[in-house]
Amino acid sequence: MEVVITDFNDSSIHKKALLCAKLCYLAYHIDDNIHLKDEMGIKTCLIQKIADLKYKSIQYHIYESHTHQFLIIRGTDTKAGVFEAISDLLVSLNLKPSINGLGCYSHNGYSDVGNKVISQLCKKKLLDTNKQLVVAGHSLGGAIAKYISIHIDRSIELFTFGSPQVTSKEYYVYKHSIVESHYCNPCDWICSYPSTLYNDDKYVYHLKRNGDIKINKIKRLGIFIPLTYMSIRMLIGNRKLFNDHAIKTYVTNLEKYLEN
Repeated sequence: MEVVITDFNDSSIHKKALLCAKLCYLAYHIDDNIHLKDEMGIKTCLIQKIADLKYKSIQYHIYESHTHQFLIIRGTDTKAGVFEAISDLLVSLNLKPSINGLGCYSHNGYSDVGNKVISQLCKKKLLDTNKQLVVAGHSLGGAIAKYISIHIDRSIELFTFGSPQVTSKEYYVYKHSIVESHYCNPCDWICSYPSTLYNDDKYVYHLKRNGDIKINKIKRLGIFIPLTYMSIRMLIGNRKLFNDHAIKTYVTNLEKYLEN
């Protein structure tokens, strides 16, 4: 299905999500999908690695239209190699709580990376205050996108795909208006990590393989099941067994829904 960033304001919520999912897909394949960039009407693209991080595969990309900026946080790129995957896995394993000034806690690994993204965005003045801001991310990138949406002092539209849990629901105090949409594929157990310790308590769009969408909250699966799933997938890359977490599957399931 064709989606163009200039049509963003006129699109339904799930068509907006499809656009953001395709931008997340593009973030993993920017060098070999120039045609997709052209088809989506992307005129400018800024790719930034997060400064002062050893996690080299974590990046954020900024795509622009005349009216919007799309801040896309990329998750672990399994093509980058096993050492990059392990270093990114260590972010998720940094489970100790980070406490804010109000006594609310968040996942230390995700908040640490999120704070570095915010610092870099501010230092380099990368966000255009004259444009509407859309923040999106897949997997680890979705967790970081959730965290930074709380701390960016402006109105945001937020989309996440296959995101782990980041904090407690009390942490989500927004300074400005936010429209958030979170998506989970069937059997994408990474969305439940680490729900025993952290649970965003967000309503999520559960995508079905037949194109249906249901709204519910994430099931608590503890730490062991989603952690095992996450670890194996990061270390062996994209295999058919783990397709439910792949951003390409999110794109496919959203397209099925919109075509029905």
